[in-house]
Amino acid sequence: MKAPRSRNLAVVGALTTCSVLLLAGRASAHHAEVLAVANCSGQVNWTVQAWPGVVATKADPRANELSRTNLAVTVEWSGDGTHWTRVDTADLRRQNGYTDSGSFRLPSGDHPARFQVRATAGLWANNALGGDRRVTPAQDLSGCAAAAAGPNAASQGATLSITLGGGLVGSAGAWLLTRRRGDAS
Repeated sequence: MKAPRSRNLAVVGALTTCSVLLLAGRASAHHAEVLAVANCSGQVNWTVQAWPGVVATKADPRANELSRTNLAVTVEWSGDGTHWTRVDTADLRRQNGYTDSGSFRLPSGDHPARFQVRATAGLWANNALGGDRRVTPAQDLSGCAAAAAGPNAASQGATLSITLGGGLVGSAGAWLLTRRRGDAS
């Protein structure tokens, strides 16, 4: 006897849903998001933010805090996506809202035509293994040469803002990187 078509579709749908949920859970666990903003003078500002963490329970009230705390997130940049240069270590903890930021300058002289920033998580405070990497999309800096050659370049200084990252983390990072220091609003 043949199984009804609707039952077959329900089984396929359930299996697909379970697969998506399992893969999404694995992909979103224990990681640090990274965002960077650069200008044509070679100044790069970066922000690293911890993942949302696990839910705290009565049995483990610090589960969320420990799953988001990481004192060893390596921040690196690359001009070719292959060779990476370490620029800093991010410190993600409750006291800083599980967010850290800093800045660095690209090598003086000719800047690379493109660059990326990545964050590699170290060991998490709940003993979850590190090693997960998040990389910003490759950004084209070749427009800086055209901006520098513009008619007002000598008097105004050429800038071309480049935003790396996106979504909620990108919005929060853009706010953190562009707000005036000491401005709480």
